Amino acid sequence: MPHQLSLYTAYTLNNSEYVGSGDALVDANQNIMPGTDVTGVPDRLWVVSLDRAGPLSAGISAKYTSPRRVSLVADWTTDEYWMMHAYVVSSGEVLSDLLRSTTFELVANDLLDEAYLSAITENAAWLGAARSVSMTVTFSF
Repeated sequence: MPHQLSLYTAYTLNNSEYVGSGDALVDANQNIMPGTDVTGVPDRLWVVSLDRAGPLSAGISAKYTSPRRVSLVADWTTDEYWMMHAYVVSSGEVLSDLLRSTTFELVANDLLDEAYLSAITENAAWLGAARSVSMTVTFSF
């Protein structure tokens, strides 16, 4: 496999707002305020990743998430946060010809060990996973 370097980036700008039902009494009963941001939807997302392919592959990515509403009455919002992840994958043949059917993978998620709210529904939020590191060894025969 040839050595190859790739860069990926994406930016999302979102302006999702509640439009309401058209009936002020129904909207008030449901705590929906037309013109307010939709719960759980960030205004801005940005991701950047750099990957190197080959017998020894590696990559790193960073993702930004802007603040998001959690409550319907707009009194609870999340903090913005950055996430960073990295991986290294090695073909066994890099180490020895005897290991050519072996693959070693090391993955690290949330490198900054950022505390963040990941899943959000109306008036509820769940903590995102803490830093984790895993290693996988695959033997093919």
